[in-house]
Amino acid sequence: MKIKTNTIKMTDQQNIPVRNAGIVLLSPFIPRLLERLNFTADDHFTSQQNRETAALLLQFVVTGKQDTPNNDLALNKIICGLSPEVILSEHIKITAEDATFSDQVLNALISNWPALGSISIPALRETFLMREGVLSESPEQWKLTVKPGPFDILLDRCPFSFSMIKYPWMEKTLVVEWSSQ
Repeated sequence: MKIKTNTIKMTDQQNIPVRNAGIVLLSPFIPRLLERLNFTADDHFTSQQNRETAALLLQFVVTGKQDTPNNDLALNKIICGLSPEVILSEHIKITAEDATFSDQVLNALISNWPALGSISIPALRETFLMREGVLSESPEQWKLTVKPGPFDILLDRCPFSFSMIKYPWMEKTLVVEWSSQ
């Protein structure tokens, strides 16, 4: 996949709205997914193109869609160690292998979080992954504040932490504020 990379200056970098804030719930599974797809090795991206493709693939995992406007990719870019100002392609061609691994990640989230019961992948996406939030940057870290939702009480029974995310390829830690109240 060929990706055009440019940068633009964001108008308000202090508050960046996102519509995929629930991607942080996938944080325990992201490194393994990227490794299985050969995007990373030894805790680093194998190429800049793989880093950029990973940002798009993560959006596919969250939404199930292959087309995404750049303004919906800021959080993915941060998770993949890119500046939110980097412009990526707005389309990713998903292979059968990509789709299989993506479904495996979502099924792993469901099976490792018993409180979700037998939730379907579309319901998981709608209820938890495609959530609104706001990103803000400080010199030390990124902060994501997730807008509360009706099923957030289940977050108290989530078996893993997602309050701080820092992969070896990220410059800054991502601190997540997502209250079940």
